[in-house]
Amino acid sequence: MKQMLIAILFFALIKMQAQNYLIDFAGSGASTTIDSVKVENLTQGTLLTVTGTDQLQLLGQLTGLLPESQPFANQLLIYPNPAAAAIKATFVAPHDGNAAIELIDNTGKGIYKMQKHLTKGRQSLTINGLGAGIYFLQIQAEAYMFSGKIISCNTTGEPLYIAFRESEPLKPEVVKSSAAVVQMQYTTGDLLKFTGYSDVFSTVFMDVPTQSKTITFSFVPCTDYNNNHYTVVQICSQLWMAENLKATKYSNGEDIPEVTGAAQWDNLSTGAYCYFDNNPAYALTYGNLYNWFASVDNRNICPSGWHVPTDNEWISLTSCLGGEAVAGGKMKEPGTVHWFSPNAGATNESGFNVIAGGNRSFGNFDSMGYGGSFWSVTGIDDVFAWGRDIFYYNTVANRHGTAKKNGLSIRCIKD
Repeated sequence: MKQMLIAILFFALIKMQAQNYLIDFAGSGASTTIDSVKVENLTQGTLLTVTGTDQLQLLGQLTGLLPESQPFANQLLIYPNPAAAAIKATFVAPHDGNAAIELIDNTGKGIYKMQKHLTKGRQSLTINGLGAGIYFLQIQAEAYMFSGKIISCNTTGEPLYIAFRESEPLKPEVVKSSAAVVQMQYTTGDLLKFTGYSDVFSTVFMDVPTQSKTITFSFVPCTDYNNNHYTVVQICSQLWMAENLKATKYSNGEDIPEVTGAAQWDNLSTGAYCYFDNNPAYALTYGNLYNWFASVDNRNICPSGWHVPTDNEWISLTSCLGGEAVAGGKMKEPGTVHWFSPNAGATNESGFNVIAGGNRSFGNFDSMGYGGSFWSVTGIDDVFAWGRDIFYYNTVANRHGTAKKNGLSIRCIKD
């Protein structure tokens, strides 16, 4: 018994020992330069963004403060917090681009959402009218994401709105690309998601580091006719988009019709798209919804060199992830920001990053937060085609026949 206790204590001490892994970054393929890397610890629910020349130090316990001269490592600063009135927040946007700003309550329900074009530099915003409670503020753009908890004691009853100040350009000595060591808390066995950005290219790399190493991002062009640039991820032998399609034009430049009316949508037999709830603000995060006819149109809805997957390509994906019964959990974004609780078994260890963007059936919008649904180009008969459904309550990647006139998300796969 004594020997067993000693053994347990020995392994516990090993687990508690601080790690000291150094991670460098490199690029290959369409670009060898790394602009920035978003690092997400999916096990601990933390993230930071570093420059491509920085060295990431993974530590069991942080030993110091992040250097002020490295703006990409700054986290979202929220103050005062707790707050009884207006709340201010600041962060540094490392790139120009559109961002989705969202407030989420402690049940995971979105209560406020806006889109804004943010220029590179220090951003400041003020939140007014947020009622008493616990909330999460999330700022998500193509090349970065910030999130933070807000505790509000406000009882004034003002209307809820968010106002931005004009962005402040960073000083030259702040934005210079000199290398630095940036620390991140890490326990052996934590799953890390690295997203590397280089110009218009971005690639996901999943890893559970057990030693110091260089992570090389393979950059591949994935840009649709609307000039949306998509993050990609290699899973087994396949290269997939790691986010939902947002195209409103086919690859030859012709428009995909937007159809908003429920009855009109339900009677279509030609390609069309819509935004969930006919609200364009959802597109940045969730992409668009498309009927099956758009997915098989010979003008190609995907970026050049990419296509909507066949049923067999979906089967290959779920098989390499251990089968349909468990693949859904390995494909889902963890947490309840974009999912209903409990979001069972979500690890996203594949990097596929499914979020619950809902669907459109009988012309009506449904299931946002409940599940994500995706087309294949493989038809079953005149009415139905094969798709995939992933839900919040289990880990299944469900192979499902669905009506061709329904609205589902699309993930493209490399030719």
